[in-house]
Amino acid sequence: MVALSPAQDWLKRKFPRLWPQEGNEANPSTETELASMNETISEVQKLLTDLKSRETSLKEKEDAFLKATEEARRREKGAADREEAASRREAEVARREQSVNHGEPFGQHLDIVDTRFR
Repeated sequence: MVALSPAQDWLKRKFPRLWPQEGNEANPSTETELASMNETISEVQKLLTDLKSRETSLKEKEDAFLKATEEARRREKGAADREEAASRREAEVARREQSVNHGEPFGQHLDIVDTRFR
């Protein structure tokens, strides 16, 4: 029998029972085993392909989750910063009112009477 490739020669040496001797008929049980192995290999390849696609999908979801989490943290920090700035402004306004009114609430020290309607 003439070899077609080095790989085929290697397979023949490694698994001699898959190739019958020249002049003999092929062993049907060996052919059945080979067909069964080919089906199993096809099934495993399908499973591996499915697993790879699920892994890719999971990685994309994980990346999206991490991005959303980072965005939420950034927004939360921004809200806390705005709240702190508002508190500082309120304190500054209260301090200025106290200095202008000499301790009185804003506007009570002014005795403005509207004389336009008398």
